[in-house]
Amino acid sequence: MLTSNAKMVSTASTATTFTATTSTSTTTASTATASPSRTLATTTFTSTSKMSTYQTTIPFDTTRPETELSINSAVPTSINKESDGRVLMKPITFGGKGKSPGKFQYPNAVAVSAENEIYVLDVDNRRIQVFNKNGVFLRLFKTVYEVPGKEKQTIHPYDVAIDANGFVWVVGDIRDELQVVQYSQIGQQMSTVDPKSTTSFPAIAVNVLNGNIAVVTKGNTIFVFLPDGSVYNRFQLVGGVDVSFVTFNNEGNILFTDAMRNTVHEYTRDGDKLFQFGSKGRGEGQLRSPARICTDSSGNIFVSNMRNKRFDMFTSRGEFVRTVFSTKSPVGLACGPDGQLVVTDARSHSVTIIPRQLVLSG
Repeated sequence: MLTSNAKMVSTASTATTFTATTSTSTTTASTATASPSRTLATTTFTSTSKMSTYQTTIPFDTTRPETELSINSAVPTSINKESDGRVLMKPITFGGKGKSPGKFQYPNAVAVSAENEIYVLDVDNRRIQVFNKNGVFLRLFKTVYEVPGKEKQTIHPYDVAIDANGFVWVVGDIRDELQVVQYSQIGQQMSTVDPKSTTSFPAIAVNVLNGNIAVVTKGNTIFVFLPDGSVYNRFQLVGGVDVSFVTFNNEGNILFTDAMRNTVHEYTRDGDKLFQFGSKGRGEGQLRSPARICTDSSGNIFVSNMRNKRFDMFTSRGEFVRTVFSTKSPVGLACGPDGQLVVTDARSHSVTIIPRQLVLSG
């Protein structure tokens, strides 16, 4: 085991939590398409944006101020029925740009718990928002870091993961210093891990099999922490490899994307390379700036293929299967316990839940 200055600090504090009650009823939902004249955000994510698809029980007036929107007025549903009674599964899309609960300002990452709760990293609002499996808002909490006897500090969050016990792990920075915080499901700070490092865009993943935590720092360095916060390993990748985002597969191996070289790599947690796949291009199975990555219970690999504007599915050996979903600005993605895929779009500031049937069959 390699030694390191990294350490874990246990804490206990009460976090501010927002909750909302949402009533639901059985309805048939239809897809509403935004007007062709809508304004899309620029790549800097600064202009007004509207979601291209809503599935709601009550028509949603996008011209109303956000403060007039009741959470109860937009209850997503994924079940539509044909006249002959056949049930059709459709993606659920929710969100939109804003600061009120259920709205986002750059939903950069997402994670799904074993209970099918969806945790969305709302970056510019500096918070985590939680939704049920149908996209209904449940609660939120701020990404803060608290040291006993000192003032709370707000973390600029970059990535989120959930461990086997349901704890939420967030990696981000405070004044350019990297910080990893473990929260309860309602946002209470439980512990922290300090990698003693700085980085521009850190990433995090948790191995649900053994609780190991992988944190990417400085582009080509991966820390692997044990559940108690001690360092199991730290390895620096060679050959010009630059890690973008990271995940674990069902065998406990580490997979990561390299956006600069348009590739996906698999390593053991000890730092031994197993294989890689990917090439630059727009064709099937080709990548352009691959970003976030996740794997399902069967070992299938899902990649946010950013510049190709799609989310692609590969086998555990990197063989292309299909494009699961296309959108204008694909960013975050997470595999759910029921086989669903949850993805985020930066331009529309939205989240989409893709049912298992559509993930597997297109």
